[in-house]
Amino acid sequence: MSIDTLISILAVPPVPYWVAGGFYAAGPPQMRGLSNMGLANADFYAVPTYVPQGVTLSTVSINVGSSGAGLARIGVYLPRDDSFMPGPLKKDFGTFDVSTTGAKSVSPAYYLSAGWWWFAIGSNTGCVLTSIISGNSILGLATPTSTTFSGSLLDPGTGSSTANFWVTNGLPTQYPLQAESQVTGITLQASVPRILLGV
Repeated sequence: MSIDTLISILAVPPVPYWVAGGFYAAGPPQMRGLSNMGLANADFYAVPTYVPQGVTLSTVSINVGSSGAGLARIGVYLPRDDSFMPGPLKKDFGTFDVSTTGAKSVSPAYYLSAGWWWFAIGSNTGCVLTSIISGNSILGLATPTSTTFSGSLLDPGTGSSTANFWVTNGLPTQYPLQAESQVTGITLQASVPRILLGV
């Protein structure tokens, strides 16, 4: 799917410029509602985000509502050249301690150019995060109503569904789609753990 096709499906209105000092949730404009969702061991989500102009991210944050003894890891991926699906890893923002509740953030001072990006999050434990939800499909699918990819990361050594390898060693350098050996059960979902971007 090309970016032009995606934009026509989204019917994206003109996106206002991001303002220095502001905070913006990763995800397309339709993703408005807030909810809570469980993030289990090895869950891996990616959500498309349009950045209207070049910005430097001052913070990347999540909010933990119910803790788990482990870590989450967040990164940002570029779209693939042959489709709009998430592709090569651009930046791994590192780990977030989800063993206690509350806001967790890093300060990457990382520059993003204008355009589409995929923000991804995985975890090696069960926890509950604030999420964003949507009633609009961005991929033209009526069922399920979808805004993001979801799957389970596989340990390349054992083949088991665990994110310990990826949390320890860094996110996959290519976002793993269903046919690839790093993930199992990629589906489309209508919600995603909220990743809050500060500029």
